[in-house]
Amino acid sequence: AYLAGGPTRLLDTQVAALLDSGHLRWDESARALRLVRQDGLSGLGAQIARAVAVNGTPAKLEHSLRLSLDTPRKALIQRQLWLDDAARAQARWQLALLPALLCAFGLAKIAIGLARDKPIGFISLMTAVVAIYALVQLASPPTRTRRGDQVLLSLKLRHARAQRAPLAGELPLAVALVGTSVLGGTAYAAY
Repeated sequence: AYLAGGPTRLLDTQVAALLDSGHLRWDESARALRLVRQDGLSGLGAQIARAVAVNGTPAKLEHSLRLSLDTPRKALIQRQLWLDDAARAQARWQLALLPALLCAFGLAKIAIGLARDKPIGFISLMTAVVAIYALVQLASPPTRTRRGDQVLLSLKLRHARAQRAPLAGELPLAVALVGTSVLGGTAYAAY
């Protein structure tokens, strides 16, 4: 789950498992999770149940569990499936370098066009698009390694049916691979 969407996806997957097992229920009027029972829970599931007992709103839940939700990241980094902070920073700049150079070239062409009194509308528009793309690359660096992308793709291919139409017990797997959009046709759609 963490590989597919980070700590938020991990929390959503665990909550889906707890909803599916009847440990939690969604209270639509309060827009919060409610603890039904706590028996048989351990690890992150037990931590989520304790946090829900205090405050079951999704935003508060993620905030109160952020340290526990970040634990799998270290294991994924060790398995070379997730980028550490230094590698993310390096990837950020590497991915933004080519568009930034292209943007600089566009700005030079705009300056030349202005000096020669030529039309610059199209090159200005394209330079602005490339500049926006470069800023997006800087703002959202990749999190997975290539190997992590391959593993995730392999899992998605192996569990393609569960992503489209999860059977009983497969709901957490579907949420892990696709996200909470898979809850749309279930009793947990409001979550």
